[in-house]
Amino acid sequence: MSQVASSSALMRRSWFSHACRICVGFPVLAICAAVLVNAFALATFEIPTGSMAPYLVGHHRRCTCPRCGVTFSVGRHAEDRVGAGESRFYRKIFCQQCGQFPVQLSDEEETPGDRVVVNKLTYRLQTPARWEVAVFRLFDSIFVKRILGLPGEEIEIREGDIFINGKLCRKTLDEALAMRMLLYDSKIGTASTASDARWERDFDGNMFVLDGRAQPATLAYRNFDIDGQKCEPIRDEYSYNGGTQANCEYVHDFLVTCELDVRESSGDGEIVLQLCDGGDWASVRIPVGAQKGCQNALLSVVVALVDRRLTLAVNGVTWSQTDLPESSQRVAVERPFRLEAHGVRVTLAGFQLYRDVYYGQQGVNGVRGKAVRLGTGQYFVLGDNSPRSEDSRHWPDAGRIAAGNLIGPVERRILSLR
Repeated sequence: MSQVASSSALMRRSWFSHACRICVGFPVLAICAAVLVNAFALATFEIPTGSMAPYLVGHHRRCTCPRCGVTFSVGRHAEDRVGAGESRFYRKIFCQQCGQFPVQLSDEEETPGDRVVVNKLTYRLQTPARWEVAVFRLFDSIFVKRILGLPGEEIEIREGDIFINGKLCRKTLDEALAMRMLLYDSKIGTASTASDARWERDFDGNMFVLDGRAQPATLAYRNFDIDGQKCEPIRDEYSYNGGTQANCEYVHDFLVTCELDVRESSGDGEIVLQLCDGGDWASVRIPVGAQKGCQNALLSVVVALVDRRLTLAVNGVTWSQTDLPESSQRVAVERPFRLEAHGVRVTLAGFQLYRDVYYGQQGVNGVRGKAVRLGTGQYFVLGDNSPRSEDSRHWPDAGRIAAGNLIGPVERRILSLR
């Protein structure tokens, strides 16, 4: 009996020891696997410049607008070599929310740029996709840009848009949302005369309540300069760049997100949302009422006129999408958005106006009249902050980037304090 008991105890001790080795071994294996993944699959890079702003920001300082209270990032000026923040480099800072000019640069220390995590194995398993943000090596340096042109394509930039093989390249709604640039947000900043001046309306009372039951009511957004007391065309200006650019251009592609509250409405009618791209006023309609739907509802709405594609999404579902014919020439836009209420009462809330990335005519490659033909395994890349981006428009060999130079796509952003 004692021998049996001793053997049983020995087996229990052996099992316990084996289990302990397994428990200790798993974390060790996990750590080793993580080290191997970081060494061979993942890499982290810091963004020093603002060529991809506002998607990714480089070294910057925070500024607060004295008029509306909005805080925003201003990138290091190209001539501010060490980021000392000398005032002579930052005399033209402006607030994109309310138009205040100038805004003083913050005295706080400069904040480092964002960091990105890159998967180095992705492009071994799949080919790069258009609109993807990628990291690559060139001129013994590391760059982060957006992939626009793919192998075998001819790429050209016209009026800020990308043309592939002579045809306008249109984004999906998800792609437009991922690349949007904020112009105005009714949810941030304090109430001010400047904010009120952004709106035109044909009725009295609460600015964002349209009672169109007796007669149609209209509310329109305008790019109003309160200091100059006039409407200004919307340009590809970035408050991040610390001032206006001498070669800035008019932008045309806009996207709006908002909430429309029709819970206090009665009867049947419709809400009309309109966007202007300088070529057309394009309209989408939301029916309201017992016979038409959307009765007693709070609607989360996205409407976009980007790349001549008009899209309406309500509560996360795409309701309509229409491709307008390509436009040969579009005029400057001062009033990009209009809201109408017909037969209903609607409250507008959480209004946000965005513009699409605008690719400028700086450089010599791919600009109007200088299309670039890509060969096998070649790509054309651009920075989102076009006025401040050294990219394929400027580089040798017509800006063509060989597939072998690509490290991988940006998998994750580690955002700095913005």
